[in-house]
Amino acid sequence: MKKVLIFGVSGQDGILLSEYLLKKKIVVYGTTRRKNNKYLNKKIKLIYKKKLSLKFISSLIAKVRPHEIYFLIGQPNSLISFKLPHETFESNFFYLTYVINSCVDLKISPKIFYASSGEIFGKNAAKINEKTKKDPKNPYALSKYISMVYIQYMRKFYNLNISTGILFNHDSEFRSKNNLTKKVINYLNKNNLTKKLNLGDIDIHRDFGLAREYVVAMYKINQQKKGGDYIIARGKSVKIRDVINYAFNLKKLDYKNHTIIDKNKFSKQVLKFKSINISKIKKINWVPKKDIFDLMNSLIK
Repeated sequence: MKKVLIFGVSGQDGILLSEYLLKKKIVVYGTTRRKNNKYLNKKIKLIYKKKLSLKFISSLIAKVRPHEIYFLIGQPNSLISFKLPHETFESNFFYLTYVINSCVDLKISPKIFYASSGEIFGKNAAKINEKTKKDPKNPYALSKYISMVYIQYMRKFYNLNISTGILFNHDSEFRSKNNLTKKVINYLNKNNLTKKLNLGDIDIHRDFGLAREYVVAMYKINQQKKGGDYIIARGKSVKIRDVINYAFNLKKLDYKNHTIIDKNKFSKQVLKFKSINISKIKKINWVPKKDIFDLMNSLIK
């Protein structure tokens, strides 16, 4: 029976990916730092570990001997990464090296998927594809880019099937409460709207997708005969202001009466782009069908 090991099974993508894999009758192992997560399927073989190490990762891979590995862990906040550079690089890069080198040492060749970020492109890339120049502007983005380069090297040197998914914004009901879309959804689902919602720059564009669709992309990437780098996005950007306006309209409200724009939340590191090319991932038969407006419709009551 096919076995999969997910590093970071309790995050948004881990929850949705495990759900998708279990429906395919795949045995799912997953690491987590949380002992209680009501959203995780009880069929998942959970491994609790607050802090990973080379010894732990090597023994885990030796025990499970997975056919596929999905690396979804890592400190995900670009602003926090300036304050916690060590933790950011440790979780996003060094743990990855432990996984890959453990497989090499054990002489096993599972297909490995690494979740990277669109932030590796910097802030001024107008039209983006996999070959666009990388220009990371914070420790988080740099750790993701270094990991991608390391994967490319190991892929060639050891002839390993390792892929990088360059993920752009993707949301679901499992997003953290600090996420923009989740903040809007939670605010609108409250009965008391007397306190205004504090927002940052809403005149920037984002390529929003649904996490439930993006985990399918991850799986399809890991079914390829050779590893590669793939952008995972919708290929269509929307202005955040339009998303917020749409969400408030669902409750027949004018967002201007219920929000405050806080310029202290504006970031100079925001990625600005006109279009994202997803033609490469389309070639492996993945096309996003839903958007952020569908998510708002389903979650705003």
